[in-house]
Amino acid sequence: MKTIKSITEAFSMQPCRISVGDTIGSWDDQRKVKRMEFINPTDSLTLIEGYDDNDKILFSYIASAVHIHYF
Repeated sequence: MKTIKSITEAFSMQPCRISVGDTIGSWDDQRKVKRMEFINPTDSLTLIEGYDDNDKILFSYIASAVHIHYF
């Protein structure tokens, strides 16, 4: 299984890029992205979810809407 290093929004004029190890969130509540993984809630949908050090979900992106970079 490949390990996700970063994702970049695919359909944006100013794409957001999130990498493992980045700090995201507001100034009051910044959290470090510890890992990203693929989640399949249905057969026709694949998500990429990012987690912090406490395994809380920080974000979810539809996998087909981002460029995925691997380690």
